[in-house]
Parts: sequence; structure tokens; C-alpha cells
Amino acid sequence: MPESPASQIPAADIGNVVVGERRAMLEANARLRAAMDAIDGVLWTNDAAGRMTGEQPAWGRLTGQSFDAYQGYGWADAVHPDDSGPTVSAWNLAVTTRQPFVFEHRVRRHDGVWRRFAIRAIPVFDDADAIREWVGVHTDITEATETRLLLARSAETFASLVRNNPFGIYVVDAGFKLSEYSLGAAKVFSGIDPLIGRDLAEILRLLWTEPFASEVIARFRATLATGEPYVSINTIEVRANIDATEAYDWRIERIALPDGTDGVACWFYDLSERMALENDLRQAVADKELLAREIEHRVQNSLMIVGSLLALQRATAGSIETKDALAAAASRVLAIGEVHRRLHKSEDIASIEFADYLRQLCADIEKTFWRSDIAFDVQSDTLRLSVDKAVPLGIAANELITNACKYCGAGLDQRVIIRLIVKAGSLVLSVTNTGSVMAADFTPDRSSGLGLRVIKTLARQIGGEVVWPKAAGEPRFEVIVPR
Repeated sequence: MPESPASQIPAADIGNVVVGERRAMLEANARLRAAMDAIDGVLWTNDAAGRMTGEQPAWGRLTGQSFDAYQGYGWADAVHPDDSGPTVSAWNLAVTTRQPFVFEHRVRRHDGVWRRFAIRAIPVFDDADAIREWVGVHTDITEATETRLLLARSAETFASLVRNNPFGIYVVDAGFKLSEYSLGAAKVFSGIDPLIGRDLAEILRLLWTEPFASEVIARFRATLATGEPYVSINTIEVRANIDATEAYDWRIERIALPDGTDGVACWFYDLSERMALENDLRQAVADKELLAREIEHRVQNSLMIVGSLLALQRATAGSIETKDALAAAASRVLAIGEVHRRLHKSEDIASIEFADYLRQLCADIEKTFWRSDIAFDVQSDTLRLSVDKAVPLGIAANELITNACKYCGAGLDQRVIIRLIVKAGSLVLSVTNTGSVMAADFTPDRSSGLGLRVIKTLARQIGGEVVWPKAAGEPRFEVIVPR
């Protein structure tokens, strides 16, 4: 019987073969340990029945468990109490079904800190298709999980901020599809379905006529590509899907979306309603001004009629006292009427130019009284007074000028001097006349004249004061009114 090949190998050569096989095994083990160390996780093995047996140095380093503590199912003691039972149940099911095990749970680290791990384990089969062992790895995903949750919350917050916003906002994603739109934008997109996830170019061409639709699409694409924002103020365009012309202020900017990709956000403000309201408001103001002018016109005419009636009554009066009283009454009515006449003719129905008013007032007084020998000298700063100040001050000026005419001296060189200036933040109206002086016993408190009482009342009405002349002095009256 011939010898086997092995029996023909010299003993020395057999020893070399054994040594070579041992060296190869050591090298393989070394490579395995290096591979295990290179894995970004904790490598472990279990026996065919799913029990942890033998040395598991990586698991021991992670959990701080001793060799005896993690044997069998002792490893489950390092798993969070809420996760331990579900983990064991899922693990036993994988062992029974011989399927890969994929799971997540929390593990107490050697320092007592709970960390979240992703687990993946696969069975290793022998030549007879029986499970020889299980090889698994724990990968720490604590930070990744927190980041994922943070991103999810950020995405939810972002979507909520957009969706619930009352202003016009919509967002286009990196694929140029509409991803979000606000409550304020819902009216613009009304009737377009589907909307979310639809290509923005399709939507814009449904909304707007050409060439505006293509221009907007190009703007969006340029902003998405370059990051350069675009702003358009008071854009007025014709809609394509409804019979309307609308106006908008709008702005687009590239933004970072919660998933880390770039998108474009569009903010817009619908000017259409505002423009309609502004048109209504302008019409209302115009109607109001027309009505106010009509009222002013009617008031002016009524006052002029009253003044004319008083003038007619004066002409038929028997006594000089009655004539003077009717003339004074007529001048007061005409003074008010002149204010309303100027308001009716002015572009500003709330104020009048008072210097011109004073000059016209003097002309009217000259016609009312018979003193054609008196010259009126009016000097005034140019200023406009509101109606509520012009009427009282105008009547006061009428009283003072009328009074000055009555007491002006005789002769051809008599003058009534009227001055209106702004001084130290106040209006100062002064009236004096030539050819006379105040009575030696003049005191304003004891004066019984109606005109002086009217002046005091009107000055007090507009927050002013009267500076009276001195007895036996120059007949100079001043009304000082806060500006």
C-alpha cells in the first residue's frame, strides 16, 4: 500500500507548515482586531442561541460591566429600563427567525450617562446552514438623534411660521417646486390644484399673463442660482386665471431650508385692496370738500344777506345811535362772512391767509361807515390761520378797527394803523388811530361798551389776552394770541 503524501513530507517540513499556519492565524486575528478597532461602534458577538459568551472587551469598556455581569443576558442590565424588555423581545424574535437584528435603545455608559445607540446584528452560518454565532455592533447616535429631532422641530416651526402667517409668503424648494404658502397667500393661489409640490413655473403661468409670467420665473431661477435678491415695488399686472388687474409689492430671497438645501422665499403685499380703499378715500375727501365748500358758500351768502338787511335797516333808522348800532352789527356779520368767503375760494378749506383778510376787512369797513377821509395802514406777516382762530380774531379785529374809525380825529390825514406780527411764539394784533387820545378816566373794567366786552370774550375764547391802552395815552389796543 503506498504511503500518503503527508507521510512522505519530512518531519522538519511538517513543523514549518504548522508554524506558517499559526502565523497566518495570528495575522488574521490581528487584522480582525484592527478592523474591530476601526469600526465606529462597539463590536460584540453572541452564541447561536443569542447569549453573550466569552470575552467582550468593547462592551465591557462601554458599559463598565464585568465579565460575569454581561454573560448570557446580563448585558440587558446596562440597557435603559424602558428599553430593556422591548430589546430582549425583539432580539429573541430575530434569533428565532434567523433574521438580521436592527434596533435602537439607550445604554448606560460606564460614567452613568445614558446614550442612544443604533444596533445591527447578523447571523453567521456554517457550512451546514446552521447559525454558528451572531456578530453585532452598537453605534452611538445620541448627537445624530438630537440633531435629527432638532431639524424636525425646526422644519415644523418653519412650516408653521409660513403657513399661519397672515401676510403673503410662499417658499420654493431646490427642485423649483412650491413647498409652503401662508394664509395670506391663499387668496392668490385660489383655484389652483394641486399646489404643494407643483412646479412653480406651471403655477406662475396659470396666474399671470405673458411676458410677466416668464419674467417672474426667470427672477426666481436667478435668485435660486446666485443668491441675489430681487425687489419690485408697485407691480401692476393682469391676472391670467381671473378677470382682474392686481398690484403688489414683492421681494424674493434665497434661504436655507430646514433640510439643508437652498430655496427661495417670496414675500408680497397685495396693494389692490389698498389702492381701491385709497381711491374710495380720495373720492370721499373730494366729496367732503365739495360739501364743505357748498356749506361755506351757503353760510357766506346767508351772512351777506343778513349784513345787507342790517345795512338797509341802518339807512332807514331815525337816530344816530341806532344807525351806529346797526352799522356795528353789519360789520360783525360781514367780518364773519369774509372768513367763509375766503374759505370757499381757497384750496385749503381749513385755513385762510390772514393778512389779505385784514386788508379786505378794512375795505368793507370803509364802505360800511361814512368816514371816507380815513386811510387804513395794514402791515402783517404772511401767515395762515385755522378757521377756529381766524373767526374770533377776525371779529376782534373788526371791533378794534371799527372803534378806531369812530374815534379817529377829523381831517384828511387821519389813519387807522393795523399790525399783525409773530413775536416770541405768539400772534400780536395791534390797532391804533391818529388824531385822538384815550379818555383821562379810561379803565377797561368799567367800560360799558359792547365792543370792548366782545373783544375780551373773543380773546379769552382763543386763549389770548388783551393789552389795553393807558388812560389819556395813545389809543393802542393789542390782542396777543398763542401761536
